[in-house]
Amino acid sequence: MPGTQDPLNIIEGGQALEPNTFSSLAVSPFSDDIAFLQQRFEEASWKLYVAHTVRGALMQLRRVHVSIVICERQLSDGDWKDVLSHLASLVDRPHLIVVSREIDDRLWSEVVNQGAFDLIAKPFREAELAFVIGSAWLTWTDEQERRLRRRVSIASW
Repeated sequence: MPGTQDPLNIIEGGQALEPNTFSSLAVSPFSDDIAFLQQRFEEASWKLYVAHTVRGALMQLRRVHVSIVICERQLSDGDWKDVLSHLASLVDRPHLIVVSREIDDRLWSEVVNQGAFDLIAKPFREAELAFVIGSAWLTWTDEQERRLRRRVSIASW
């Protein structure tokens, strides 16, 4: 349709994210969720790595660099908190987005207070998914730029 844009490719201010500007890891045992995310990321020319368990996520994170991890609330060998605790040990810590079919204020509060970026309800709504992923990416990018500026200013001091 003329004049419409891919919602996953749009972030605040109407700026489009460039293709291949970031990669993400999806951690879910649900093939439908993975297929949906893969299709959306492929349409945006972004890279999406996949894991189905906490163990699989940790193995992927040893091999690849990602800016966002999208993780199912409960996995067969743990949960989002296990993934989050590992992310805290990484230098360029990716932002964690938790997904769940069952969401309430208590879970949202726990997710945010534990240090995850946000919580998304399933089934996915494209506009919400686009907004949260775009916001997480912008925040992560801003943090990386500030970290780099600090390194440069310390080195020049």
